[in-house]
Amino acid sequence: MDIYIFSNDEKIQKYFLSDSFTIITIPLEEVKKTIKKQPAVEMVYIDISSLDDDEIDKLVKYFTKLDRLNFGIIDPKNMITNVAALFHNGISDYIGPMELEKGIDKKRIKSAVKFKGHDHNPGSFNTIKPDNLITVKGGWDDIKINNEYTFCIMYIVLDQSNSSVKKTVNGSHNNLEDRFKVFLENELKKINGKIWRWDDNQGLILFPYDGERCDAVLACFKLMRDRIFVSVEQCNSSILLSYTIILHLGNLKYQQRGKTGTTISESINFIYHASETFTKNGIFYITDSLYDKIPAGYRDLFIPAGIFEGIEMKRMKRVLYNN
Repeated sequence: MDIYIFSNDEKIQKYFLSDSFTIITIPLEEVKKTIKKQPAVEMVYIDISSLDDDEIDKLVKYFTKLDRLNFGIIDPKNMITNVAALFHNGISDYIGPMELEKGIDKKRIKSAVKFKGHDHNPGSFNTIKPDNLITVKGGWDDIKINNEYTFCIMYIVLDQSNSSVKKTVNGSHNNLEDRFKVFLENELKKINGKIWRWDDNQGLILFPYDGERCDAVLACFKLMRDRIFVSVEQCNSSILLSYTIILHLGNLKYQQRGKTGTTISESINFIYHASETFTKNGIFYITDSLYDKIPAGYRDLFIPAGIFEGIEMKRMKRVLYNN
């Protein structure tokens, strides 16, 4: 489990004593932006020492509506006078100055998670079981808006910064991101893929799943192998592009492109979370749900990458596409 601590105090992490969890400290002002991308099973702590009463009330009300998360309050200055009211509003833990000085151990965090009732295996949300598959045989012709389906979900991000991306196209007003996006769209539609969401330099591409094939596996392999061709011939780039890919099998309720902002999917949350805290630039990752879709002759080219949130992942060997 990952423990997210939103605080403007860089030293706050030292009070968390257990090495059984990954502690991630993030500035308080980024709380809402970050939480929108997080998966259902998390433990979140908010350090309120830099907030006023109104700001504290707003944050508590915001988190009260998020049943998918366990959240606790860190109160180093003893600002809260009615701690019981916090628990009535659904918090999982309250850490005052005395508790903070003693240190926060594994036992306390586990108790906080169980108190809210979200103590379960995070991988159970993200691993698709055979009886959870919602397959379609007719591709996009069978996909209806507002219905849930199983998709091969491809996440891809250009690793270059936005500023460098916009400066590397030879003699064109279009930036490199636009060219890369157009290339992907044209290339992946050949295998029934559609760009479903695109934000700055990253995107999600969906492939309807028929229960048997996922042609995106080989397409992602070729994208990594052919970086020079993609960079120079397809995107007219003066630099060699680096991009990271995650391929996963998951369920989501389909919405049209441009109206996907309210779509909640554990599979999508998993992908975004992995991209932020697990993956390394320039590598193609594939989750255990799609291992058997790797063509037989290519399987030796993938090696174990580790387990993230209960899901085993493999990655394509670097030597094949590092130039």
